[in-house]
This record gives sequence, structure tokens and C-alpha cells, in this order.
Amino acid sequence: MKRLIFPALLILFIFASPTVLASQQPAQQKWISFDFYDDQYIFIRGTINGNETDMIVDTGAEISFIDKTFAKRFGVRKGRKFKVGGFGGKAKSYMAKNIKVASGNVSIQATKVAIVDMSSFTAVIGRPMPFILGIESFMHMIVDIDYPNRRIAFRSAGDFNYDGSGHTVKVRQLKKGRLAVAASIEGREPAWYLIDTGSAFTADVFPSLARRQHLLDDRAPTSEWVSGGIGGLIKEIKVSVESFSVGGFELKDMPIAIPADSGAKLTRDDFEGILGGGVLSRFRIIFDFGRGQIHLEPGPDWQTREFYRSLAGLAALPQGKRLKVILVAPGSPAEQAGWQKGMFVASVEGHSGTGIELSTRLRKLSRAAKGTRVVLLDQNGVDRSVVLARYY
Repeated sequence: MKRLIFPALLILFIFASPTVLASQQPAQQKWISFDFYDDQYIFIRGTINGNETDMIVDTGAEISFIDKTFAKRFGVRKGRKFKVGGFGGKAKSYMAKNIKVASGNVSIQATKVAIVDMSSFTAVIGRPMPFILGIESFMHMIVDIDYPNRRIAFRSAGDFNYDGSGHTVKVRQLKKGRLAVAASIEGREPAWYLIDTGSAFTADVFPSLARRQHLLDDRAPTSEWVSGGIGGLIKEIKVSVESFSVGGFELKDMPIAIPADSGAKLTRDDFEGILGGGVLSRFRIIFDFGRGQIHLEPGPDWQTREFYRSLAGLAALPQGKRLKVILVAPGSPAEQAGWQKGMFVASVEGHSGTGIELSTRLRKLSRAAKGTRVVLLDQNGVDRSVVLARYY
């Protein structure tokens, strides 16, 4: 998992020692229902040292993470200090000691898990994130994520043979176990995209790929947005492309993000973009790490479901009982309503409360139908309501 989208989630690149995991192979398939929170993040139930808790399944994270508050509550001790890196920079962390993870019929003994402060992520998505289950937990299993039916299964790899009706797609195994799949924008040469169930967005295209394929040449309209994660915030350009093809499936009129390449953090030799939940959630995806492939089975609405776009254009973070505006997207309804960076949202649809509550309410309303009027008051009680509209 890695970056925070406003109003959505996160994406981190981890520069840490690999996790040492000893996993118990499940004897047979057992479906585990998951909560697809906000239609973006896979939350399953599990235990940490015998304590029941929520976990996020994140194929984009090289290692697993536990929030520092929950680490203390579950009796997890700190080990050596190290740094994790993300879009916005680096942050300090500690390796966890004496930690045991289980979920459904899968028991995993993890000797190295990172302890990090995830309070900022909680503030954005409006829900605690106690534990993030990274990719190394799954490398010796068949992982079956059935997004349309909101369930996940962990299977033994030894006797697995795929006999479904979907497409079998070869993938590239990246450093430390993560997987990338080839995808193409508007018929251009395919590029490798990290498969990231912990990303809420459709696809992030790194600046090097965008420049090489001239993705922004004569393209309008475009807008700006802001994302963040470990290390801070980063600006990005939002555009829509006519088509995006992956695994033999073509998606139409899809939004993508091109993050700013601050300090060349997004220069990677083995992949040039990130494929997130906005695309993945349209399929049942079976990960077969040993054979270097995935199987994609389309859901009933894989072509017809409209892609999520923020129709308000107001990025704001909780601060006390208000929301502080950190970006107003150019050309957006929020700009037309007079919102500016640094202002505060005091109420949403007549509701006040904590900043986290306002953030959750604004995020949900930003997904309403085009033409919906959302009543927003600034810190002076001035009505700066927005009428939701597509602006890129």
C-alpha cells in the first residue's frame, strides 16, 4: 500500500530489509469474506498475536506493516530502527518483534514487520488501519481475490490447476516478490504496471513513461490533484484516456494520474506505473506466483461501471473539527465556488463534528451523481456549495 488519494488511499514504495516469513500452506480452499471499504480497500478479519483485528490486503507492499498504536496494544515489541520511503520522501520506522499473524485457514509467522504511524492514513479514509498484509505473505500460495463477490481464498500452490473461463496473463516478478503486468494506453507500446490492491485509484503512470509516450501532448482537459503517503504529499496531473488495455480486456474513458517526479523517486527499472483497485476491482484475480501468471475473470459490470472521479475538486485534510483545504483542482466546481488553498470547511450538508467525520462525509458526497449540489460552509459561515461535475 502506498499513497493517499483525496478523498481516497495510499501507495508507498518500501526500501527496507525483506520480511522473513514462515507460512503454513492451507490444506484446502476456504473463502474469506472481505469488506470492500469505500469500494476501494480490501479489509479482512484476522488476528495479531491472538488479538482479532482488521487487515488490509496489499499486493503493492513489499513487507507488512502494523500501526504503532495497535503494536503497543497487541504486545508487539520494537526492534531495530530503519526508514521506509514513499512518493513524498522517507519516514522512520521500527522492525516488529514477536508477531504472529493469522486469517481464516492461513497462519503466518512473521519475524520482520514494520511498525509505522498510520494515523494520517486513518484521518483520510475515516477508518483505522491496524495492519497491512504485504505481498511476501502470499508468495508460496495461490491467492484468489474475487472482487465481484467480495471474497478471498488462499490455496495450496502444489495441486492448483486453473480451469476457469478467464484470461491467463503472464506477469513480471519484481524485486522482493511483487508482480507487474503489461498494459497499454490508447494502443501505445505496452509498459509494466505494478499490481497493487492497496491503491484505490485506477492507474498511476510514472512521468518517464508519460513523456516517452507523449501522453499529455494536445490532451485536454487536464487538472491537478494531490496524493500522499509515507514521507509527505506530492502533486499529480489527472487526465482521462480513451482506452486502457490489460490482459486482453479494454477499458474505455478511464482516468489516470501522472505524479510529479520530485527527486526522481518514481524512476524504476522494472515497472513504470501502478495498477490499482479502480481497475482490479472489475475482475476476479487469481495470483499464481510460482508459474509467474495471473488469471483474470471479468465481473458483470467490468465495462459498464463508471470510473470514480472526484466531481468536487476539493482536497482537504482533517484539522480539529474542520477540514483544511490543501488543494483546489483547476477547472473544478470547488474552484468555481470560490474555494482556495488554506481555507477551512466548517460543515458539510449542515453537519459539523470532527474533522474525520467531515472528511468521510465529503468523500462520500463527492461520489454522488453529476449535478448534485453539495452544501459546504467555510470557516466564516459563507455558503460555498459545489455542484458536482466532471472537469477532466
